[in-house]
Amino acid sequence: MNFLLQGKDRLSQLTGELPFWYAALAIFSCAAFVATQSFLAFLPAVSLLVAAFLLYDIRRSYLLLFLCVPLSTEVYLPMGLGTDFPTEQFMWVLTVIGALLFIFNWNKIPGVYVTHPISIVVLLMLSWVFISAIFSEQVIQSFKYFLARFWYVVALFCMTLFFIRSKMHINELFKYFFAGLLFTVLIIVIRHGLEGFTYESANFVLWPFYRNHVNYACLLAISLPYFYWYSQTRKTSRKRITLLVVFIFLLVALYFTYTRAAILASLICPVFYVLVRRRLVMPASILALIMAISFSVFMIRKYGYLAYAPNYAATIQHQEFDDVLSATYRLEDLSTMERFYRWIAGYRMIKEKPILGFGPANFYTFYKSYTITSFTTYVSDNKDRSGIHNYYLMLLVEQGIPGFLIFLALIFLALYHGQRLYHSFTDPFEKTLILAALGSMAITLIISVMNDMLETDKVGTLFLFSLALLVRGSVLQSQNSNSA
Repeated sequence: MNFLLQGKDRLSQLTGELPFWYAALAIFSCAAFVATQSFLAFLPAVSLLVAAFLLYDIRRSYLLLFLCVPLSTEVYLPMGLGTDFPTEQFMWVLTVIGALLFIFNWNKIPGVYVTHPISIVVLLMLSWVFISAIFSEQVIQSFKYFLARFWYVVALFCMTLFFIRSKMHINELFKYFFAGLLFTVLIIVIRHGLEGFTYESANFVLWPFYRNHVNYACLLAISLPYFYWYSQTRKTSRKRITLLVVFIFLLVALYFTYTRAAILASLICPVFYVLVRRRLVMPASILALIMAISFSVFMIRKYGYLAYAPNYAATIQHQEFDDVLSATYRLEDLSTMERFYRWIAGYRMIKEKPILGFGPANFYTFYKSYTITSFTTYVSDNKDRSGIHNYYLMLLVEQGIPGFLIFLALIFLALYHGQRLYHSFTDPFEKTLILAALGSMAITLIISVMNDMLETDKVGTLFLFSLALLVRGSVLQSQNSNSA
């Protein structure tokens, strides 16, 4: 860390010179814009300004990442590349910072962070992504995925452990994150209200912040436990009441996303809190796993899933939310049956490559040859190039059984350590923060049954952040025990 902070003194010396050089660069950029009529002419001036802002305090890049998570937009680049702008760019910066910290200060990194079981499994998960990418059906595509996972883990897991040390740091981070979230929600609610809050308009009012209403709803849902924790840990009753009113507003906004998985997961969250308080998380998780395995065996044994093949003519896109719920119950909802279509393809792919899978980010490329026509729907052409819509199946298809088991181990470790921490902390701030982290993770895991967005910036950010908070909590609790 010292080698990074030493540059701060030199930066202060250059402060007197910077305005002159920046003014010269700004004049040059304006002249270039007049000549080219391209806004790219301003890129050098903007880049210098951002670099000066970040170098003065490297924590700003971390805080701005969380500010921009709700504000980010998908940008498509040549050669089939794409990025979430500007969140991924901040992750690149944080990855470079993390690499420099490791190279020059590796002997000063607290060993307890590295040897924590959650940290070990996170690194193991990243290692298996690398291995499965080597044996991938499309190596280049899979290595692009690995690189993205690498800077996600460094920026959101490792750098959280580095930057988030005190209550002040946590409060500051959530001020940034909630500022960005509330800004987007307010704009979307106003736009949606002007459209009469119709189900049909729930997607196009989201531009440019979210790809679709599911993406928006998932971020809202996984943020709710943290916002409730934030509202209840303020010092004055006036702040607590004001933030509680905002929390209710967010619940209303979630309902108007018309996203079944996110709404259901949010309703289950209070039940999950009861399980944590009564130390029943592990038995409940094991029971849920047994039920999931039993249901899967029932569906695939003797091709039992064929009994649920949809009526192609009746399986249509509905224009009202009530109709969607009714159609879901009758197994005639378009999105639900399209999921069945892809899940069956996924099951057949797992049978072919159970150990190494087809390689990260390769489901879309290969799945169509494994589908069966009896489950075809009106949207089976998949023009959006979307995935399997089940994160657990996606792991099995793309990373094989070992990749799935590593993730399963990560879930159980997180739930075990989280429940233990909740009951060991006496500080209400830390105690309820752990509960919020567990609640956010639980909502994410429930949503992942019907979606595969855990590795997007809108969802994956808070998941990895929550894991890091559990590791931080373990270290803090251990320090408190040693000092007692």
